[in-house]
Amino acid sequence: MKSSPASKTELLERANQLAGKTLGAIAAETGLSLPDSMKRAKGWTGLLVEHCLGACAGSLPGPDFPALGIELKTLPLDHQGKPRESTYVCTVSPRNDLKTAWRTSRVRQKLSHVLWITVEALPDMPLAERRIGTPILWRPDASQEKILKSDWEELTDMIRRGELDKITARYGQYLQIRPKARNARALQSSAGPEGYPDMTLPRGYYLRAKFTRQILDYHP
Repeated sequence: MKSSPASKTELLERANQLAGKTLGAIAAETGLSLPDSMKRAKGWTGLLVEHCLGACAGSLPGPDFPALGIELKTLPLDHQGKPRESTYVCTVSPRNDLKTAWRTSRVRQKLSHVLWITVEALPDMPLAERRIGTPILWRPDASQEKILKSDWEELTDMIRRGELDKITARYGQYLQIRPKARNARALQSSAGPEGYPDMTLPRGYYLRAKFTRQILDYHP
């Protein structure tokens, strides 16, 4: 993995060097192996991009480039150049999220400054042939942050009332909460009704595809 970039300019230079290249070509340049099946490709593109750009935060709660305050997000696109799916932001931590406000929340830390890396993700296109797009360095404008804040506060209020298990993907205009685990055995501690401990499936905050499409439309 490359060392962390020393400046925003250096980070953008690295990102622009990836633009137009296929994942196969980038993997060959870096010496990383392509997954042997698409079933194992989930998350691999993000790891490849992190390796090339020098992201160093790993699983820490802050942004991927701590010294620059910039988060890295890969965005898979369909044949029309539109986001194919919602974008994961960070995990829901019921006990920690209840003790903070939007200004100091992990969601806001992750979304205050984002480097978006788009990538082709057509189902019938081999992983090695998928190309990286032009990077987008983005900050939410006042209108976007107002809605994100409102969504976060609505969802957090439900968690405070012990209603985490009642939250579905229908809540939130831009920001939503969805389960992360694939099976019911991966339970985590939460706060149930009346504040008593409860067990629930791990969940994550996600940005709706209509919101990331808005970002792409503003940065053609």
